[in-house]
Amino acid sequence: MKNMLRIAIIGCGAVAEKYHIPIIAGHERAKLTAFIDRDLSRARKLGEAYNVPLVSDDLNQLDRGQVDAAIICTPPFHHAPASIALLQKGIHVLVEKPIATNALDAQRMVQCAKEHGAVLAVAVFRRLLPSLRLLKEAMGQELLGPVTGFCVQGGAVYGWEAASLGNMLKSQAGGGVLMDMGPHYFDQLLYLFKGPSEILEYYDDSLGGIEANCIAKLRLTHSGSPVEGTVEISRTHAMPNEFVVKCRDGDLVIPPSDRYRVLIRKKDWHLQDSFHGSGTVEFSMAWDKEPETPWLKNFRDEIDDWFDAIEHKTQPKLSGESAVPVMKLIDDCYSVRQGMSHSWEPHPLIDRKVSSDAKVLDKPRKVLITGASGFIGCRLAEILSQRTGHQVRSAVHNPANASRIARLDTEMVQADLGDIESVQRIVAGCDAIVHCAIGTEIGNPKRVFEITVGGTKNLLRAAQALEIEQLVHISTIAVHSDDHTGTIDEQTPTQPGKGNTYGESKMAAELAVRNGSVPFTVIRPGCVYGPYGKTFITNPIRAMAEGRLVLSGAEHTPSNTVYVDSLCEAIVRSLENKISLGKTYTLADDDGMTWGEFYRYFANRFGMTFRTEPEAYSPQLSEGSKRSAKSGTILGLAKSEEVKEVLKAFAWQTDVGSVARQWLDSKPTWKRRVKKLAGLGSAATYRPESAEACKEPLRILPRHATVRSELARRELSWQPMIARPECLRIVGDWLEYAQIVNPSES
Repeated sequence: MKNMLRIAIIGCGAVAEKYHIPIIAGHERAKLTAFIDRDLSRARKLGEAYNVPLVSDDLNQLDRGQVDAAIICTPPFHHAPASIALLQKGIHVLVEKPIATNALDAQRMVQCAKEHGAVLAVAVFRRLLPSLRLLKEAMGQELLGPVTGFCVQGGAVYGWEAASLGNMLKSQAGGGVLMDMGPHYFDQLLYLFKGPSEILEYYDDSLGGIEANCIAKLRLTHSGSPVEGTVEISRTHAMPNEFVVKCRDGDLVIPPSDRYRVLIRKKDWHLQDSFHGSGTVEFSMAWDKEPETPWLKNFRDEIDDWFDAIEHKTQPKLSGESAVPVMKLIDDCYSVRQGMSHSWEPHPLIDRKVSSDAKVLDKPRKVLITGASGFIGCRLAEILSQRTGHQVRSAVHNPANASRIARLDTEMVQADLGDIESVQRIVAGCDAIVHCAIGTEIGNPKRVFEITVGGTKNLLRAAQALEIEQLVHISTIAVHSDDHTGTIDEQTPTQPGKGNTYGESKMAAELAVRNGSVPFTVIRPGCVYGPYGKTFITNPIRAMAEGRLVLSGAEHTPSNTVYVDSLCEAIVRSLENKISLGKTYTLADDDGMTWGEFYRYFANRFGMTFRTEPEAYSPQLSEGSKRSAKSGTILGLAKSEEVKEVLKAFAWQTDVGSVARQWLDSKPTWKRRVKKLAGLGSAATYRPESAEACKEPLRILPRHATVRSELARRELSWQPMIARPECLRIVGDWLEYAQIVNPSES
């Protein structure tokens, strides 16, 4: 190009800051000229960092005299209007995927670009990857025979560092995981399979909001013949993340996140391994002259494709026009949508009323749930939003954790309990609050207390000022000492173990609720478990699968577990029954199930094992032991192989080392000690460390007391909602679905 392109960035969120801005800042053919974001402070911050004076919260202030081209990184609902506004001024546009939220808007964008002589490109860089080009060539040459099908499975627990809830709101995102990742997968498929395409079936798990999981069955065309396959995408659990094309003689596979290789898995290729017996074999192929590059190079490639089209006045490979068929497929998916059915989704007795003699509230409520993206808060929102009459406002702190809650037809708001103005905003207009939020920065006690305790106090201040009718505070049995024996009920003294940050912070928060002026109900559940639960399900079961789960003195002690639906039912009944005001309820399933019985169900179902220790493991050490352990750690580090290698390199290879050698030569005693420490001149040894020794055990520790729930049964007519065997079966189903365990092991 004769002149450098002047580039504006529209939307200064994570994708712009991580990828597009650094590339443009270092590009020899372009210069950053403007930052536009509705959060003007964010635009100004980037403007200062990159020395860009033109910052604004209004893209309409841009014109062709200021910029030549713009990259749009705003939420999807804004893609079409923003692109059209810029294209009409002759400003070239690269828009993040999806190109729009529907095919009609995408077509309007393409037409606008043609009418005003501007280049419209879409950021679907995966189409340019060497692995996809290699897969296309292998399919064309029928390396494994004719193509017979395809299977794409992609996803993980969502964790994108979004600045706002834009990706989680239907009004802004247009859809969920299909709208987010579908453009990549469908674009890749339409690149590989030229010809007619259609959606045969589509399922997702939306419950009035946006989907977190979906499955689409498609019919595509290859070499004039129809080919059927599936695309499955998730935001809630890990997927294989493989792109598989099935052929007559085997599979062609792009491995997870691989940009260069294609695996060949040929049918009936079994070789005899003289060490380990018969095994299947796969081959890896790659272009011989394709250098591996950093991830940013792939984003640079899509920008270069756009720049080349601008310079030569041609269509880019990643043209807006090429994205229209992708949007048509997404439109077709949503038009034939069917709901997914899972055993853990329905809530039993959803419309069950409290007993006839209870003092039932005479009107439905608008209920604020804090911590609504967490395990308990999200399940409560699912249940409460389906309960007749109640309205739910779901408060979320981190948008990255909102995939499940975004599925619901609830009012979702972003909030920071540490900010009183934010708290007042989310409390306004509500009748009741269910407070599930806690500080989650494990290892940072100060921050945990700031949110768990300070956030609770902020909530109480706002609730009092706005005359909230009731606050249901979710506490925990961790407010009681681990050493307590016998039974735990509402009268048991609260005294968590010293140094137990979780228990101490929850006790302080509970005291703040009791000492406040807001009508309250406190619920102290035992060990809450269920689908999506990390503490007692995901983490221990994964540890069991890896041989790391240890019941440390806990095999025969009460588990005091309560299924999450049963806890949610107690919360709902507390909201619907005036008798709960000012009361505390302890809660567990009350069936005496031990930890050994609890985890043995999963061990038997999935063919796994766990270990037991007769006495509870204690990490506590005396002061003398701590000093000894500390000195032992330092000595161990000094004797480690890594330190020895550093000493060797220092002594024999560096210029500075020559000075040290001269000094050591004059000190024979020190020279012998250093040589011994570094292993210089000693006989080399190798001891392979066992895999088991490298794994940190996950220990379940005992609580010898039994939690009782008589008061909740008597006053709220509460009881466990599902029989224990059914609860365990449901959790097992979810573990398979979420691929925490391998279904083939069951």
